[in-house]
Amino acid sequence: MVTGGLSRLPRYWHTARHLKCIQWRYRLKNALQSVYYRRFPALARRALLRRLPARIECNLDGKRVSWFDKQYDGRRGMFSATEILQGRFTFLHCSKQFEGPVCWANSGPTYLWDFNLHYFEYLCSLAPLLESASLAENENASATITRLLSGWIDCNICPDGVAWHPYPVSLRAINWIKLFVNHG
Repeated sequence: MVTGGLSRLPRYWHTARHLKCIQWRYRLKNALQSVYYRRFPALARRALLRRLPARIECNLDGKRVSWFDKQYDGRRGMFSATEILQGRFTFLHCSKQFEGPVCWANSGPTYLWDFNLHYFEYLCSLAPLLESASLAENENASATITRLLSGWIDCNICPDGVAWHPYPVSLRAINWIKLFVNHG
């Protein structure tokens, strides 16, 4: 009797034998790159940072981005700005309070909960506070947004895990663009 992984070898072979050489090459390259990123995060970060341009400029002449406008009033599962300011996140009817910095890799809630945390859709609920008349609210929201963004960047240096799954990346990109374009 064949055990565990060996019993799957014929299935893998019947699937992989149809791949072209270039597909084999990229499968191997991506597998090795993933191991490299996990074992040597500091070196990987330096290599990835070298690929970034020195300066990114965006001139929209006062235009606002209004993709997927929603009203964030804290009801019906939407995000409450006061909860986000206090470090409390609620996704999928499951709440988690973070004392101090946000933990971007959570084992407690579900995998989908982590996806929602990495979308950064809750930033849109803080955006009205950036334009509020109250200086204290404005500074508090600005500090929270800065803390969330810099904390995410510091904790997710390597393109690996939930943070770098294509779906959270695409939604995070949209939400960060909306924030930076509309609220500078």
